[in-house]
Amino acid sequence: MNNLFKKDRNNHKTHALGYAIGQKGMACCDHELPSYSLLKEEISLPAAVIKRSHLENNMQWMQKFANHHGVKLCPHGKTTMTPEFFRQQQECGAWGVTVATAPQVEVAAQSGITNIMMANQLVGKANMAIIHRVQRDTDARVMVCVDSKQNIQQLQHYFEHVNSAIDVLIEYGVAGGRCGCRTVDEVIALAQFIANMPNVNLVGIEVYEGVIHGGDEEARVRQFLANTLELAGQLVADNLQPEKPIVTGAGSAWYDVVAEEFAHLDAFDAILRPGCYVIHDTGIYLDAQHKVMRRAEKTKVLLVSLAAISLPL
Repeated sequence: MNNLFKKDRNNHKTHALGYAIGQKGMACCDHELPSYSLLKEEISLPAAVIKRSHLENNMQWMQKFANHHGVKLCPHGKTTMTPEFFRQQQECGAWGVTVATAPQVEVAAQSGITNIMMANQLVGKANMAIIHRVQRDTDARVMVCVDSKQNIQQLQHYFEHVNSAIDVLIEYGVAGGRCGCRTVDEVIALAQFIANMPNVNLVGIEVYEGVIHGGDEEARVRQFLANTLELAGQLVADNLQPEKPIVTGAGSAWYDVVAEEFAHLDAFDAILRPGCYVIHDTGIYLDAQHKVMRRAEKTKVLLVSLAAISLPL
């Protein structure tokens, strides 16, 4: 097979102004300007437009929310995949950024993000090579999820071969969910397996409560999170993970509940990962935020100063 990387198969030649031919939202000028105006028709359509004041408000609101609950914020970056926004979130106080794939890890690392969670399993030599390159060429700490012995063996084989190591989080899932160990016994067995892998370091437990459905979701989510903390404590007691391990969860629908359950924990490094709050604050995400605020009114857990969320973009 010919090397597909030798040819620009999508004809992404670079224009004199620095952007790729075919790129969306291009300036129509033949010379560089300090700025370009959409209203003056200087930018090709379609083009995404984000209001700066709303963007900054959303970032600051969620960071204040995390700070109020004594948890760290590692927002999911796949919703924007915009390095400038990653850096802004880090400057606002975010502990790191969450992503879904190895190439996204590299984008975040090259953006200067120092803590990166890949909320997914790292599979295949090519993806492992990308993570190793990030480890070698940047100061970023990368954590990936695991939920099977086979995957752990693959990680051990690869990172031993390159004389490196990889930090992992056991993904604790639910029956009928997308990924993750389904039972406590499966998590414990996997932690014991990792303990015998010198190049694979268990640093905590990752969950995604957004897959819990079927009625009475809030109570079921809270019970799932309580079970997660109990399980994490058991792994510490059994010397299967660090003295203060990571516990991380929270999509964009239940981040308030996760924050309450993980609030001000001395025994764990609690980290939230919502992402859609940055720019997706309309439609289903606005509905989800309204539910968050209704729960806040009922439980009185939010500060009054946090009660105003941004207007839709």
